[in-house]
Amino acid sequence: MRGKYLEQEVECSKQIQTKSAQAEAVCKKALETAIELPRSFESDKMRAYGNAGTAAYAAQKSGEALEDFKQQLIFAQQSLQPGSPLMLQVRSNLAHAYEATGDLQQADAQYTETEKAQEAALADLEARKEKLKSNSFDSIHASYAHNLQAVLQEHVRVLRKLGKVAEARTLEQKASSVESR
Repeated sequence: MRGKYLEQEVECSKQIQTKSAQAEAVCKKALETAIELPRSFESDKMRAYGNAGTAAYAAQKSGEALEDFKQQLIFAQQSLQPGSPLMLQVRSNLAHAYEATGDLQQADAQYTETEKAQEAALADLEARKEKLKSNSFDSIHASYAHNLQAVLQEHVRVLRKLGKVAEARTLEQKASSVESR
């Protein structure tokens, strides 16, 4: 059964990358297969929910995407560290889906969680600085800083929609002060 899922998942990923109209159907089929996998295949299920959500979001089916991303987060919280790049992506996708469905309060909350995780990742990177080659550290730090700025800017947009102008200004200042090295 896992072999069948992996074949479907490869096709799903390919359809997403080419922005194919068939991506949603292919990814839903992969998700249906993944759900039937034994309990020990949580990472496959997490990936299947994420890809199904991505395909639904691209097809402008925000409600379906939101439900898939919620399920993906459940699996992600069981297996990923809060500041891992994949967890950041999961939370960011969820924030986008909440925003697209008009649930700005939940989008605000998810952006806040994404920022906390991104800041934790930056702090962890700083703590490991001496163990990394200088150019590796600089490259990773620049990527993390860029991602944090993007999340902050997206969060600013949601805060403005919510009428939280002072909070939005504070985050704008924070985004402009993030060092990319």
